[in-house]
Amino acid sequence: MAFFGLTLLGYQNTIKEYLREDGTPKAEVKLPLIPVDQTSRYTGHKNSYNEMRRLSILNTRPILGPREVYRIPLTTSHEYGFFIDMPGDKWERRPTKNK
Repeated sequence: MAFFGLTLLGYQNTIKEYLREDGTPKAEVKLPLIPVDQTSRYTGHKNSYNEMRRLSILNTRPILGPREVYRIPLTTSHEYGFFIDMPGDKWERRPTKNK
């Protein structure tokens, strides 16, 4: 019955089933590469590998979170485990003073 997609194992491609419709990359026009010198701080377009490497070296998170990628939570840990920046939430910070 696997030939017809009827199995008792659930979805065959679970992650693809939960992706948002607008989250799929669209075909873009291929433009020629722009030569960049080695001293420039330009790292390429927004989702490039170089930009990801630069963000990992700086120890920062990407802008897009799991709630923006998936339309419903993939696991139960998506309900509370991922960072969501809410503008109304402010954390009170009390730095310790060394005496």
